[in-house]
Amino acid sequence: MIASTVLIMQAVAAAFAPPLDTRITVRSEMRRTDNGVSRRFAASRTVVFTRREDGFRATVTLEAAEAEEPGDDPTAMFRAAFSRLAGRRVVFDLDRDGAVIAIADAAALWAALLDGIRSLAPTGGSATERGRAARIAAVVAALNALPDASRRSIIASLLTPLIATDVARGGAQSPQPVRVPAASAFGATQIDGVRSVRLAADTLEVRTAAEGPVRLRGPDGIVDGRIAVEMRRIVERGSGLVVRSEETVRTRTGTEGAAQERVTTTRLIF
Repeated sequence: MIASTVLIMQAVAAAFAPPLDTRITVRSEMRRTDNGVSRRFAASRTVVFTRREDGFRATVTLEAAEAEEPGDDPTAMFRAAFSRLAGRRVVFDLDRDGAVIAIADAAALWAALLDGIRSLAPTGGSATERGRAARIAAVVAALNALPDASRRSIIASLLTPLIATDVARGGAQSPQPVRVPAASAFGATQIDGVRSVRLAADTLEVRTAAEGPVRLRGPDGIVDGRIAVEMRRIVERGSGLVVRSEETVRTRTGTEGAAQERVTTTRLIF
């Protein structure tokens, strides 16, 4: 009994054990296809974990992203927002499980993110440009009204997708129903799906699939459509880090079947 208890305690303690004082490069690539027209976007950031008294500290540095055409869909807006942090060190304090408990200079970081989204607004006088500028201004106003906890969560998204302590601790899992957040150029929603976790040597493979009808606000108002999401994450059992992730989001909306596919791949390079 004592021996088994010790083993359980050791497993729990080791659920998050990132490599310390090691520069980790996070490389993300996204390919987006709108009605047959494809675009590619790539970005990198580095993460260094260090030990602190009651947990860890993570320092994230964004590199300048590759240029792309501006857009006012959710993913383009957040890419523009985080581009304002390029070259800047973002410091997170984590607890022993890898959860973010504090962010240094959070107010200044938030202001920079909003400036990035504002930069998408056109300055021309055409009706199309005025409409787009108004949509972007509305998004900035909505974000500015968020409570501090939500703001911290958005900033922490630089780091939190890389940590899966719950998966490392939980082990293999048979298929289970889940609610899956889904975002596309037409908006964001949640759909029903299934998630499973498979043990593979020193990693855990998490697969999630979801599909369903949605009603979203598009450029021309409310539209009906369908969103399908497929996600695959590879989690190191020893560290609790997501060393590779792949996400595919397919959206089809409107009576004419406007279609979009977004494929995002992220990998860690040690």
